[in-house]
Amino acid sequence: MKKKLGLVAVLACLMMTGCKGSDSASNDGKTFDVLAVRDIKSNDDYLKGFVKDSQKKAGITVNWKIQQGSDWSDKKSVFLTNSDDLPDAFFGGNALQDADIQKNQGLFIPLEKLIDKNMPNLKKIMASDPKVKSLITSDDGHIYSLPKKMPGRPVVGNQLFINQVWLENLNLEMPTSCQELEAVLEKFKTDDPNKNGKQDEIPLLGGLDRLLTIYGVQLTSSTTTFMNWDPATKKIIYNPITDSYKNAINRFNKLYKSGLLYNEQFTADDSQIGSKRMNENIALVGVSDGWLRTAFGSHSDEYVPLPALTAPDGKKYVMMDQDPYGRNQFVITNTCKNPGKLLKWIDQFYTDDASVETYYGDFGKASEKNDDGTYTILPGKKMAQSSYSEIVAFRDQGPKYVADGFSDKLKFETLDGDGLKLKITKDLEQYAVANYPQVTYSNDEQSKLSTISTDIDGFVKNKQAEWVTKNGVSDKEWDSYLKQLDQMDLQDFLKIHQKAIDRYEENAK
Repeated sequence: MKKKLGLVAVLACLMMTGCKGSDSASNDGKTFDVLAVRDIKSNDDYLKGFVKDSQKKAGITVNWKIQQGSDWSDKKSVFLTNSDDLPDAFFGGNALQDADIQKNQGLFIPLEKLIDKNMPNLKKIMASDPKVKSLITSDDGHIYSLPKKMPGRPVVGNQLFINQVWLENLNLEMPTSCQELEAVLEKFKTDDPNKNGKQDEIPLLGGLDRLLTIYGVQLTSSTTTFMNWDPATKKIIYNPITDSYKNAINRFNKLYKSGLLYNEQFTADDSQIGSKRMNENIALVGVSDGWLRTAFGSHSDEYVPLPALTAPDGKKYVMMDQDPYGRNQFVITNTCKNPGKLLKWIDQFYTDDASVETYYGDFGKASEKNDDGTYTILPGKKMAQSSYSEIVAFRDQGPKYVADGFSDKLKFETLDGDGLKLKITKDLEQYAVANYPQVTYSNDEQSKLSTISTDIDGFVKNKQAEWVTKNGVSDKEWDSYLKQLDQMDLQDFLKIHQKAIDRYEENAK
């Protein structure tokens, strides 16, 4: 009976995703268990074409251990705490985060020497683009993960749109400055631009972070809230203590008190704000943000991109999209018996052709390579091109790299996804605020930041809502606010971030 139970246990283990016994084929040096996380459910087309052919070329076999994104947060700890479940490698930045690698550093092997011996494509990229080396070098000087730089990413992500029909109904010109926008918003509020005889218009609503750039606040889509830097001086900028932020808050207070800014700006959730944008009966919103104008539902044809506006300092600012660079795209564990051979396979991903195929879909199915060195991105099948690419390719996840300007080589047969986004943001690119770098932190730094950041972020956001919805911020209140932040260890917070930036710059040398 015990023997039968033992056999059942072994069979159950082998059936579990990622479970590896001592005689596993992944121990032969040519077969590898690789875990990847998919955020959407689809067939396995994304594992065919280039991904499969590259394995044959490298002389390896990959046993893909695909996890669904909705379940991964619960399963991750099992894989990281049970050596029997640990795959040879994790593929894609949505599998492991910085903290996962830092807290479990003993599970992952340093890659810098292996890159030097086995990855000529990546070595060439690192030599030509110093940002890559800075991005993937840990605080201890080792490289534990491989990078990406995605093709065809727009410089500007979510952007501001304005109701063109309302402008025409009121014989108004497109605003070119923050002052002109305020005048337009006033007309949107008082002159019934949707022509329904009611004062139901919402002149302005949306993400306040993005709206603040109108007044010269240099916010980015960085994961570090409110943080930015000056690429020229290499010094950090914490926006909530700048004069431009203070002035912007007071301008928004005036908009709010005048009924020009949505009166539930700080209480409505994303779905409630979305329902205002997409109101079915009639357009209710004058200016708001979105990825494409489809954010405005059945009235999307009424909206056009708002140009970059001149801020009070005479300059123009828009928020940049997420950084096309990323790390943690491929991480090898200490159970891998032949990491060099695995990296020789992955090195094939670091070409222009491979980057197109793993982002948009394979040649002949979702893309084509042209004789002149350009690439044609084919229409999606029964869906928008970008949605189709999500199904037939790894898309944002996994190793890939293209140089700056690569988007000029892309030709889109339909403008219903990526191509349209690149087109409507082209004129905004020159005004995009450079993103805060993806720096790394030591365990000690991360521990301190997690405590300090929670308190500071909460305090700053509460003050922001208070000042905008009540009486703005006076000089006396501002001074008190700065003193309170210092008491919450703001200076330590800033020193840690500056040290991370300094380390990032040093790693680029």
